[in-house]
Amino acid sequence: MESKISNWWLIRHAPVLQKTLYGQLNVAADYSDEGTFAWLAEHLPKDARWITSDLDRCIKTATKILDVANLSDISAISCAALREQNFGKWQGFSYAEIEQQDPEFYRDFWKDPACNQPPEGESFDDVMTRVRSVPADFQKQEHSQNNVVVAHAGSIRALTAWALDLSPNAALRLEIAPLSYTKLTLYEKNGEQSWQVSCLNRICTA
Repeated sequence: MESKISNWWLIRHAPVLQKTLYGQLNVAADYSDEGTFAWLAEHLPKDARWITSDLDRCIKTATKILDVANLSDISAISCAALREQNFGKWQGFSYAEIEQQDPEFYRDFWKDPACNQPPEGESFDDVMTRVRSVPADFQKQEHSQNNVVVAHAGSIRALTAWALDLSPNAALRLEIAPLSYTKLTLYEKNGEQSWQVSCLNRICTA
């Protein structure tokens, strides 16, 4: 069977203005850093398939990069599976406010933050399960050698964790800065997958 190779640039959305735990809420972001958007446009492939989380901050980040790169004719594909972790009833509140609501539950949550679920939310382990098949699923629909994904810190950590065979708790130690990119390469052959990580959390330093 023919082996297939695909490259995946994972970009975190622009910085969020809200100082609360926002999770899957649609919140405002700051798209004013023209230098960083130009840097991203320069470092990303021109022939890629673009995929974004279906939350506004990712769609708008992708649109801005494509405009700066003079690739506005490309339409990004929206993918709900790439959403940030759902923090349930905690979304929209600061950590101090969350702790005040239920101090005992809050303390217990932090004993295993990767596997514990917020009230009516999902754990980071759930996020890892949710995003795991996204690259392979898109490749089954139509193979693309180069793929740019605009998503969230949680979903990028999760995809990187699968590439590096990290536990959920270890994955939470990865720093994923706004407007950074991480590059993964997926190798597929005979139904088996293997990954290579070329760079992690690369940021504009100009």
